[in-house]
Amino acid sequence: MWGQRIIALACALEILAKGCVIPSGSQFRRATYWSFYGNTRYNAEKRLPGGTWIRVVCNKNQQGDAALNVSKHECSAGKWDPILPDCQALCNPACQNGGTCVSPYRCQCPEGYYGLRCENETGSCTLEAGQNVTYWNMSHNTQMSETETATNGSKIHLRCPNTDYNYSDYYCHYITNGANESKDDIECVDCVFEEHGLKCELDIRSLPESSPSPSNCTAIDNGQITDHGKSFTCNPDYKPAFKNGTDAILYTRYSCTCYNTSGRLQCMGAEVECKPIGCKIPANVEQGMTIYDPKERRNILSANRYEIQHGQFLIFTCEPSDVFYFEPNRRMFECVKGSWAAKKRPHMDTWDFGNNGSFPECRKVKCLADYCKFGGHCIRDHECQCPEQTSGKQCQIPLCSPDCKNGGTCVSPDTCKCIDGFHGLRCENDIDECSNIDLNDCHRFSNCTNTPGSYTCKCIDGYVDLDDNRGRKCAASCTLEAGQNVTFWKASGDTQMSEGDTASGPWYTNSCKVSKYWFRLFGLL
Repeated sequence: MWGQRIIALACALEILAKGCVIPSGSQFRRATYWSFYGNTRYNAEKRLPGGTWIRVVCNKNQQGDAALNVSKHECSAGKWDPILPDCQALCNPACQNGGTCVSPYRCQCPEGYYGLRCENETGSCTLEAGQNVTYWNMSHNTQMSETETATNGSKIHLRCPNTDYNYSDYYCHYITNGANESKDDIECVDCVFEEHGLKCELDIRSLPESSPSPSNCTAIDNGQITDHGKSFTCNPDYKPAFKNGTDAILYTRYSCTCYNTSGRLQCMGAEVECKPIGCKIPANVEQGMTIYDPKERRNILSANRYEIQHGQFLIFTCEPSDVFYFEPNRRMFECVKGSWAAKKRPHMDTWDFGNNGSFPECRKVKCLADYCKFGGHCIRDHECQCPEQTSGKQCQIPLCSPDCKNGGTCVSPDTCKCIDGFHGLRCENDIDECSNIDLNDCHRFSNCTNTPGSYTCKCIDGYVDLDDNRGRKCAASCTLEAGQNVTFWKASGDTQMSEGDTASGPWYTNSCKVSKYWFRLFGLL
């Protein structure tokens, strides 16, 4: 007895070993796996016995090998035959100029191109005006004008105008030849100049002479002037800033004065203002989160001391796991006075992340149970990624291609429900009700004629129709003989009948019963 059990167990293990497994990981996320006969959806790592047929549907925005979207496979000898498709990300429109589709709607551009679809060729950078610096082309050692353009790869030399101001306290490593001149080099890379550390002070002695008059500088936007015009402070959510770009860390108390020529406060020889504070990114961003800076056109890989200015925005994406999707998923967040706010399109977007101004953190998407129909995935809050053959916000509309015919209804993806009288995958075939007596209710003394989607019945010759000419009740008939010197009266209604009229017996017999009629004989009695 134990030997039989051991043999049975060995056979079961051998059969199980030859089964096939539904894939997991990214390959599972990019497709849905269904039973070929039925609507059973399989989970990742599900083991199926040999001989099982499945169909694989690449998710929307994914494509399989050779642009295959739906395929069927059989488990044979422990392997899927044919091999399961590798559903890849689909960018629509396609990436241009040799770009690679790395995820839905996202292209990785080769060198020399940029844009959502790598449609733009990198060209040149524009020198920024109003920076109180001079620009010199390092290739020709010639001075360039503000707003002039420089091609990609060009190196530009920046210099502060010659002054007698002593820069040694702040820019000692830039001073050359004792000329009291600060300088720095920048390069045009992908149409954007590299950042530089050059800050040039205004030579306050070059300004027209005037007597300090702190009383003229009575206010500063979003702040207060203090210390009798020699200092200033900013309101909450604002910070001190130099309009010429000098690092605000250099500001010191009692370094300000007011000049009649401008009527505005200047500190350390430069005009100041109170700007909205920016938004800082944590030094260690959580694993699985990608932050993209559209202004710099690059991902933020190291967030140490990284800060964006008020009004700028970043795109946050949390990568999905094998089972769940997470928010934010390709969402824009704008910096608003130090707070992170979801950027919305006016009168269109109502989504709210619920972070209350704090730095966004990944969380599971919010969708009600069974929110996405027919195997759709909830990829963003209340937003579905629908499989093939479905549409609608919740994938609730099944699609059949080609369409259902003869009044059929598409009730699930690629499945039609036919009306009476038709059958077939697309309800394209008519049912011949006359070929089987169980499919029609014609009387046995009638002829059945098939029609598209239905049938008709007609009583045969010699029988009359007792059911409004529908052929469902047929009875034999008799003709009243003429020249018999009698009169004929119908029992029901006691009405007289004419010679040559027909009289039918009960519908369930084929004989005439005279007892059904009264005959009144005249002249023979």
